[in-house]
Amino acid sequence: MTIPRSEKLRITQEVYKQWQEIYGDREDAEAESANWDMLNKAMAEAEEKYKDRGANLLKWFLVRMLNLKRELATREEDTNGLIQ
Repeated sequence: MTIPRSEKLRITQEVYKQWQEIYGDREDAEAESANWDMLNKAMAEAEEKYKDRGANLLKWFLVRMLNLKRELATREEDTNGLIQ
């Protein structure tokens, strides 16, 4: 599952805050490279955190669909019994 947009924004803001504390107003290649590395590391950690959510969501959906199918079959049987 992809990282939610709100979470990406929160991570980006947090990384920038930490970067500012370390590098201040520097705009040289070293500071920019560090910013990029910090952001990539934080996003990789977030991807790890969110990677199983998609699989869990799909599992929940499939179980829910199976339960609904069973419920409909039960209702159909009840309705058939009333018609006869």
